[in-house]
Amino acid sequence: MSSTWPLEILQSLRERDDTEKKDVKYFRAFTQLAQQLENLKQSFDRSTTIGSLPHSSANHPSSSSSSSSSSSSSSSSSGNGAITSNTPSPSLVVPSSSAVKSKKQQVDDIDLRLVKAMSQNQQLANENSDLIDNLNSVTLKNEQLELTINDRDGKIRRLEKGVLKLKQKIENLEMEIKEKNKTIELVNDELLTSQLQNNVLRNQQGK
Repeated sequence: MSSTWPLEILQSLRERDDTEKKDVKYFRAFTQLAQQLENLKQSFDRSTTIGSLPHSSANHPSSSSSSSSSSSSSSSSSGNGAITSNTPSPSLVVPSSSAVKSKKQQVDDIDLRLVKAMSQNQQLANENSDLIDNLNSVTLKNEQLELTINDRDGKIRRLEKGVLKLKQKIENLEMEIKEKNKTIELVNDELLTSQLQNNVLRNQQGK
């Protein structure tokens, strides 16, 4: 196995993480753009509605005036004590500057919350990236430790086999030594017998 395999594995993991990060960024950017577009549409709809109301009432001052006078005359002629109000309908009231400022403040608050949320998301993304890098580093170390352990286990197995072979050789040598000792004993016995026979022959010759 090549000695550069840890670097290759780490590079592959980093490329995978970079791809995932890019996809997450695109998805978040798309979501944010969609939300901003929806907010712009709502703001545009509100401004269009507000802008159209004064224009509508301005185009028909006579009808509004005649309606008010007719309402007053009918109220006075009826004589039932009912009181009519000349206040315009709420739907025709032009928003005051304070209401506009309030709306603007709400939009600013939403933008501020959006910026904070984006900042928090970026911080979480950075923390997630750090965690992924740490996890990849730990995974790589674990793989290296597993390889070291497997290598040591292989050496231990080879040493055990060598010990068994040496034990077998020792047993074989012990058997050979025993056989040779027996042979030596037989030779010694034969030599002793020969010496005794020689002594007997010498004694016979001396007589």
